[in-house]
Amino acid sequence: MPKLLRDGELLSSWEDPQSALTIPVDVELDNFIDELNAGLTDISLITIEFSVFMDGRAFSIARSLRDHFDYQGELRAVGQFIPDQLHYLSRCGFNAFLFSEDVEAETIEECLNAFSEHYQAAVDDPQPLFRKRA
Repeated sequence: MPKLLRDGELLSSWEDPQSALTIPVDVELDNFIDELNAGLTDISLITIEFSVFMDGRAFSIARSLRDHFDYQGELRAVGQFIPDQLHYLSRCGFNAFLFSEDVEAETIEECLNAFSEHYQAAVDDPQPLFRKRA
């Protein structure tokens, strides 16, 4: 059974009442997100499909949706991402992840909390480390 991590809470995808009520907007990596800009305030769930884990365009799309278009809804990663990318995906703006059933809950927790400090600014913390210590 696939696992869904939303806002730090691990659920079985079958236990997710929100997904049953929400029709997601699927963003393919080849599309331009400018086309979505008109109706972003009405969209509560956007999924971005990773066709291969080496494709970094999803990171850029997520960051653009959060920073440039001020998207506030759920941004869910689906497909061929790997747990090692989880921390970086969350820093780019993803707040939900759909994992296959073979990924262990402990691995998800470890990868999500892999780092306690960050040098760079990101969606989850817009102030770089040097500004915090000044």
